[in-house]
This record gives sequence, structure tokens and C-alpha cells, in this order.
Amino acid sequence: MDLANCTVCGRLFARSIHSVCSDCLNAEEDDFEKIRVYLRENDAPDLADISSATGVAETRILSFLRSGRLISTGSLSYPCSSCGEMIQTGTICAVCRVKNQLIFDQVSQSLRKVDGSKRNSYYSKHRDTNS
Repeated sequence: MDLANCTVCGRLFARSIHSVCSDCLNAEEDDFEKIRVYLRENDAPDLADISSATGVAETRILSFLRSGRLISTGSLSYPCSSCGEMIQTGTICAVCRVKNQLIFDQVSQSLRKVDGSKRNSYYSKHRDTNS
């Protein structure tokens, strides 16, 4: 049995697949249910409306959105974690995703070139002293 501290309240608990204790997990589920019910009953609320009506912190609502657990229905948006552009799904906008992919491709290509040049050469400790 693995023991860990809850990432929310700091209490010691028997770790399972979650990084939070059962009390904090239940509270999170209750918050999610409040948000879900509110969204079904209200058209196009923004983040502040949801938070004030449900009593759930905006940061928790954002974490549900970023993780994909909540899906935005148009008016509900939040900032890209890279550039601040308003988005409705995921953690980064399409532009930053493309930029990150280009950077990744360039680094990957550079690493392949370096790795390829190492394969074509070898080093030896033995030196020919007769010449």
C-alpha cells in the first residue's frame, strides 16, 4: 500500500489511481455535478456566472475545461496557457500548437542529424606510434 499526501488538503491517504484523498475527490465530483446541472439549465453562461451560481472556484472550472472533462458550448472560453488567446478546448490554442509542433520537428531533426553523425565515426584509444 502506497501512502501519499493529498495534493489538495495535504492529508495522508492510501494512494490509488488518484492523487487526492477520497474526501477531496468526493468534493471535486460534487463540484463537477453542480456545474453540469447549471450548464444544462442555463444557456451560454460565462466563467464568472458559473462560479457565482454554483459556488465552485473559477480555477476548478478551468481545470475541468482544460482536462476535457467539461466541453465549452460557445460563450465559455479561457486563456491559452502559452499566449493568452481565448480558447474553448484543451490547454493551448491552434497557433501555439502549430508553433510547438514546428519546434518539436526542428529539435527532432537536429537530434537525428547528431545521432547519425555519431554512428558514422568511432574512436580508438590505440594510437599508431610507428609513423
